[in-house]
Amino acid sequence: LFRSSMAAWMTKVSVAVDQGDMPKAMELVSTASALCRAHDHICNVFRVQRLSLETLSAAAPPAIAFEPPLTDMMARVRTADGSDRAEWAFMAAATLHLAQRAGHTGIAPRWMPALIRDSRELKDPRVNQMIEIVGATQDHLEGRDAQATQRLAALVDGHELMQVHSMLKRIHRGAGQTGMAERERTWLAARRGLSLTENAGTYALTVLNVSDARQARRR
Repeated sequence: LFRSSMAAWMTKVSVAVDQGDMPKAMELVSTASALCRAHDHICNVFRVQRLSLETLSAAAPPAIAFEPPLTDMMARVRTADGSDRAEWAFMAAATLHLAQRAGHTGIAPRWMPALIRDSRELKDPRVNQMIEIVGATQDHLEGRDAQATQRLAALVDGHELMQVHSMLKRIHRGAGQTGMAERERTWLAARRGLSLTENAGTYALTVLNVSDARQARRR
């Protein structure tokens, strides 16, 4: 799989998720992974996509499934060259978020200190924002919803990642705050295009974003 054809594969996966055809999306991700020979973050995105699809399935992956990819990604954060480090850092943070979405509360606290330390010098706004989303999600999982919503709301500036609003919707809905949850649902439902094009971390969160936007449109 050449870099030039990656966009075509990503589009196919995104369209399948947008249509609710998760088996087709998984088939496409599996094929793209088998063909990919770049051995860098370009290929790794398909591993993150697979974890996303598994997380969204009826049987979310066990905690152990996240450990090998996280070990690899964190090593690349420390050793990759130039801007590739930021791509690896974002994908690592995205994978922690997937683990949280899969219901695993103990993974992010173990990996976050190293990720924060190794990402500090990058000064990458998207990486920092994704790390903050992971931190806020952990607050929510541990029962600190007020703190979680405050942290997420602070990220809203018109350029925030879609997962900011996905998490705000989930937190408000879980707390019975129907009006606030509906506001976030409306925001997500109107961002179908953004869900397909948000490119942080080499489109690492496309599957999750497209699925969340689709769910919001279907209420």
